[in-house]
Amino acid sequence: MEFINSIAKIAPYYDMYIVDIYGVIYEGKNIILQAAKAIEFLLSEKKKVFFLSNFPGPASAIKAKLITSAQSLNETEFLADILENILIITSGDFFISKIIPEQKLGDNSEKLLIQPKYKSIFTSKVEGHHPLIEALNKSNVIKHSIHYTTNINKADCFLMLTYADVAENKAATMLDNMLREALECNLPCLCPNPDITAPNGDSVRYTPGFYAMRYKEMGGEVHMFGKPYAEFFHYALARSNSKNSHHTHRAIMIGDSIHNDIQGAHNIGIDSVLIAGNKVITDQVDPRPTYVMSTLQCSTL
Repeated sequence: MEFINSIAKIAPYYDMYIVDIYGVIYEGKNIILQAAKAIEFLLSEKKKVFFLSNFPGPASAIKAKLITSAQSLNETEFLADILENILIITSGDFFISKIIPEQKLGDNSEKLLIQPKYKSIFTSKVEGHHPLIEALNKSNVIKHSIHYTTNINKADCFLMLTYADVAENKAATMLDNMLREALECNLPCLCPNPDITAPNGDSVRYTPGFYAMRYKEMGGEVHMFGKPYAEFFHYALARSNSKNSHHTHRAIMIGDSIHNDIQGAHNIGIDSVLIAGNKVITDQVDPRPTYVMSTLQCSTL
């Protein structure tokens, strides 16, 4: 494990950079500009870069969030140029690929998990719109084969989409009640975001993975879609046309989560960079990242 202060230091050793979004280039409300500049440097060096996120919606939705954030910094054109050259792959995309039979998966992907097993989905997102639901609703396959229900007793699975600030005790209580109801109905939980927490500006939010793990601890059946699971990485590499490339052994994962990003890299046998922020990282961390940086940045001096 080596501590570095610039991505330029390792640029000669890797051809492909798999980069997390939340906590690396985006903190939930704003773009981290120095990280975006580091991505620009990698692209200028002809490196292959793609974003891999446990965002529970399609790539188009997170791309829109990034562009909106860039507008507040008057950096819209700069970020648009970067995003034009970068593939974004989300756990929401992966989840959709598991539902829609026509969408091809990577060679190592399991058979379709959801169809035709689950036909009636109860969702934990009971208010407002969610980009994953909107994406699913656009598919004629989903419209004719799966329907949503607000009656948990009529569902045969439930989709975990809930976020809540760590301080929101009321939300946690409401979720616990829903989880107990789901458990009584013996409903499997489908979770398209395995993250436990995520930055949201100056605060931290519990993410769907937190509540899915809570459900598992209660004795419920849980299916996760995203990092750190190897199948998601294989899907992403296939989407990026890199899975069987000779460049794959020169790939590196950049992320801020030991559990999702570093463990995910370890699961598929590639190196990793931990974006540690203010956290103190010791040799006892498991799994150990190959490199540690406080923030993703680039200094060519």
